[in-house]
Amino acid sequence: MGQVLALLETPRPGGGKTKFVSLRTGIRMCYQEWGVENGSGPVALLLHTVGQTRLQWENVAQELAEHYRVLAPDLRGHGDSAHSLDHDYSTRSMVTDLEAFVEELELNGRNDDFEFTRPWVLVGFGLGGALATSYVALNPGSETHA
Repeated sequence: MGQVLALLETPRPGGGKTKFVSLRTGIRMCYQEWGVENGSGPVALLLHTVGQTRLQWENVAQELAEHYRVLAPDLRGHGDSAHSLDHDYSTRSMVTDLEAFVEELELNGRNDDFEFTRPWVLVGFGLGGALATSYVALNPGSETHA
């Protein structure tokens, strides 16, 4: 874990940094990060709708960045994230990408009893809302709110 590629850690005029991470699913995911970095603040993970990108959340993220580490990925096949080589854009494959993203960025801390110890917020709009709901159903207890 921890293989976040900062090759293009580029600040944007609206704030935030563009980063990439290679997921175990084979997808190279682009994401934008605003606010408190390196786990020192609670995380707010924002998921866009179909046909949009991580930048859909730019105005919201700037407001949240005072108190949260805000992350907004481009879902597979959207924005600057990789397209699926096998053309799999199912809800399940995108939720698996989300699980891999959470693991890779180590968003969920766990104690010795494997209980989640680092709560975070998951927000989705449209397709992102459907993915958030599916993620919560498949990973109970791993986040604060969805």
